[in-house]
Amino acid sequence: VYESAQYKQAEVIFKGLTVLDPENYYYHQMLAAAYQQQEKHAEAIFEYSIALDFKSDDIVSLTNRGEIYFNLKIFPLALKDFKEAIGLDPDNKDRWAKRSRLLKKKVDGILKANKKKGAK
Repeated sequence: VYESAQYKQAEVIFKGLTVLDPENYYYHQMLAAAYQQQEKHAEAIFEYSIALDFKSDDIVSLTNRGEIYFNLKIFPLALKDFKEAIGLDPDNKDRWAKRSRLLKKKVDGILKANKKKGAK
């Protein structure tokens, strides 16, 4: 359902699954992803955070939560999540950590440009 872009329906399904199995990080991750696709940012951040409480090395949740922070221009929290995701992939093989590396470079560029503007 999620893969066919039926995010509202996916939200309902994963909400139910988190009730049935509240400690399953994957269900929280997927509920967060459904929220993220619907631009329900607060709900997505909350569910990604729960997923990370159950599986602290969840690179997908770190990257996606960081991306929400990035889109909301909350750069310190975005950088924290991206750095953590990158740190979990020392061999540079995980595709989600690669995404974190790319997004981190974007944040670094924005902060550098903002710093230059402030120095003028």
